[in-house]
Amino acid sequence: MKTITTEPMIPRQVILIYDRSIQKSGMKINNYNRSIHKSGIKTNNYYRSMHDSDTKTNNYDHFVHEKGMKTNKYYRFMHTSGMKSDDHDCFEHENGMKTNIYDRFIQKSGMKTFYAGD
Repeated sequence: MKTITTEPMIPRQVILIYDRSIQKSGMKINNYNRSIHKSGIKTNNYYRSMHDSDTKTNNYDHFVHEKGMKTNKYYRFMHTSGMKSDDHDCFEHENGMKTNIYDRFIQKSGMKTFYAGD
């Protein structure tokens, strides 16, 4: 008989070679940018997302958020809470999120995204 020990329920970190992510809140991202978040985000290969807070995006990363987030094909973001972006996907949000043109993310909440080879 094997002895099975249980550990506290802590969201597991999933790290994959494309868009490996670590987030304290439990986001998991696979090689094709599919994500399932405890809060209800789902994303397919073309970055479609539907969040229970009404975030929506299409194949070209168009976002419409009830709080005012909007972006065009070139990832321009403007959020009423202070998010801004230029053509090169540089983001700076008052809560500390930053990313460069390679979609590297560092967020106070713990999300980190890397590309193959990092």
